[in-house]
Amino acid sequence: MSNLYNMSEKSNTRELIYVSSELGIDIVVLNRQESEQYINKVIDTHRPFKIIGRK
Repeated sequence: MSNLYNMSEKSNTRELIYVSSELGIDIVVLNRQESEQYINKVIDTHRPFKIIGRK
């Protein structure tokens, strides 16, 4: 099942790259580790779960 997921993931990535180039949109495709680091940085920066007035 893991192989099917990886094949689907690669297919989705290829499609995203193709469509964005057809539309003239520049994109950056991150690998899993890079994307996790980026998401964690955004969450740490913006703290979307913070309640106003509390630490």
